[in-house]
Amino acid sequence: MDVVSNLETKTIERKDLYTKLTKDDIRRIFYEEGVKIDYSYKNKKTGEIISEVITYRMLYRNPSKAKQGSCMFIREELYDKAYDWLTMGLGVRMPEHNAKIVEISAYAPLSTSAIEDTVEIPVENVLILRDQDSFFRTVADVVKSAEYSTTRRVLDEEHFRKTGKRKYKTEPCISKRCIVEREEVDVKNTIWDGMALIESSALPPFCNGMALLRNHFFKACAFKAKIQQFFRDYCESHGVDYETFIICDMFGNEHFAKDIVMITTNN
Repeated sequence: MDVVSNLETKTIERKDLYTKLTKDDIRRIFYEEGVKIDYSYKNKKTGEIISEVITYRMLYRNPSKAKQGSCMFIREELYDKAYDWLTMGLGVRMPEHNAKIVEISAYAPLSTSAIEDTVEIPVENVLILRDQDSFFRTVADVVKSAEYSTTRRVLDEEHFRKTGKRKYKTEPCISKRCIVEREEVDVKNTIWDGMALIESSALPPFCNGMALLRNHFFKACAFKAKIQQFFRDYCESHGVDYETFIICDMFGNEHFAKDIVMITTNN
């Protein structure tokens, strides 16, 4: 209790040093400006106490913890290289207006997923087919953007000019946030979105029935199948030479059926 009381007392005594912020303000500042953390450590040789301020920038939000807002921050000097690797160089090529920020934010961290094993499948052995959509009308929760009044943290320039010290103040501003409204709308269901078939022999023995596959801008629930057995049976029943049987993907690229290890869709 004494510790809590002391902390409360110190907080009250120093209240003029702090700026009151909402959680939305804090999130915006962390996302846009990063987080500065002061580290102090002792030099074992000289005994000197060394202080270092490290700036961390928000790299990505973990998709499996999106509801809790779990984010990964990285040292500022490592940010560009890490972001470029996660987005395969596409992140910096997004347009200034109407950029697909939500989409790239969802797909960029896929390659950071925890793994049990790796599987190597050459691109030419993957058959990509066009997905099929199903439309129906139903009542759904629709996410929209709405403006609202809030405050933002800005540098008190007058105080900085007079004292040379940074002090921040808040000022009113208009921001946007997501709202949810319940409406009757047309809904599109992409039938095989996120699904794939994979040759059973291509997966490790411990994969029993299916495997969750992740890579750059790719995620699929891959179900084990006897793809090659299917092609052999098809060729035999249709009088086709299995060794030369060719299948075209949705882009017009030709694949030998005997080489296909995985079948998935463009979505």
